[in-house]
Amino acid sequence: MLLSCPQNRIADPKFPPPLCLFSLFSHTFVDLLEPFVLSDQLTYISPLVMSTFVEFCKMSNDLSRVERCLVHLDVKVMDFDSVLRLLRKNGMYCALLHVYTSGLDDFVTPLQMLFEEVFDRADEEVRRREERSDELTATILAKKIERV
Repeated sequence: MLLSCPQNRIADPKFPPPLCLFSLFSHTFVDLLEPFVLSDQLTYISPLVMSTFVEFCKMSNDLSRVERCLVHLDVKVMDFDSVLRLLRKNGMYCALLHVYTSGLDDFVTPLQMLFEEVFDRADEEVRRREERSDELTATILAKKIERV
């Protein structure tokens, strides 16, 4: 079988480049990744693999797998920008706390982020309740007007 991809300018039937193999078998690879990370046999995952792992877990509706794995990885050697971006984007706050505190020795920023999220959700709930209250009031008034 001849494998080729954009990263490989010369297609070689015997030795496809690792990136192409990864792209072809990424779901199988990331599905098998978790046990090695949880048993501490694997302590680093490249940004490409981490991104693919997060997307795979998202598709299978199990982002908790990412958080379980992340606490076993050496966060001090990770690409912080890409990992933090992935975690923020997917709302994985436990993992964010771990990365900030273990990798960056920053205890303030994750708390600020958590408080912002809590306050944003509280504001949304207040708005939703006000809208429901307004709708209920309008319905009650409409019924009273119909009776008159």
